[in-house]
Amino acid sequence: MTAYRHALNMGTEMLELDVHLTADQQVVVCHDDDLSRVTDTELTISDLKYKTHHLICKYNRRDLTVWGNFSKEVTDKCFKKDPEIPIMFSMQRTALLIFLFYSGLLPFVPLRESLLEIMLPVTMISPILFKHLDKRGIQTYLWVLNEDSEFNLAFNKLKVAGVMTDYPTRLKNYLDSGNGPPLANSSSSNEASQLIKQK
Repeated sequence: MTAYRHALNMGTEMLELDVHLTADQQVVVCHDDDLSRVTDTELTISDLKYKTHHLICKYNRRDLTVWGNFSKEVTDKCFKKDPEIPIMFSMQRTALLIFLFYSGLLPFVPLRESLLEIMLPVTMISPILFKHLDKRGIQTYLWVLNEDSEFNLAFNKLKVAGVMTDYPTRLKNYLDSGNGPPLANSSSSNEASQLIKQK
């Protein structure tokens, strides 16, 4: 929570969280697929029951939350649980997306995803792909970028919507210097900070 609070205080507009499905098919936030690092037990999240979807609904966060996973099956379950919550491309769907793009078929294929998160560097990255996705209302975020040269590539050459970084202060300094896109109104960050403080 400390890292999230720090990022929000720096004006971060997006937080990346790792999530897993529990035995009762609920999405929970945890970096690892087991609890050994945070509880000193060998419990696997997929063997446990826990509900979190109601919090997204209770706090009216459907339009601000994105569900997804590297696994297509997990992403499909998230979408089935609540189609109103945007989803990101799974690894399988990312591979299909790239194939459709380079084959010229992408403009003719409907996409249900709202967000593409892709690692930098990727040799197949094309600003044309990101521009096409943007025109379809699909934002692209690159991860993990930590250097000014990477921020510059992402924002000024590839024209992506955002980046994920291990150093939010460094990213904020880069954006404040006028080299990247202008920072949006920080009210959403302040709202998120207040929500975290309430917990």
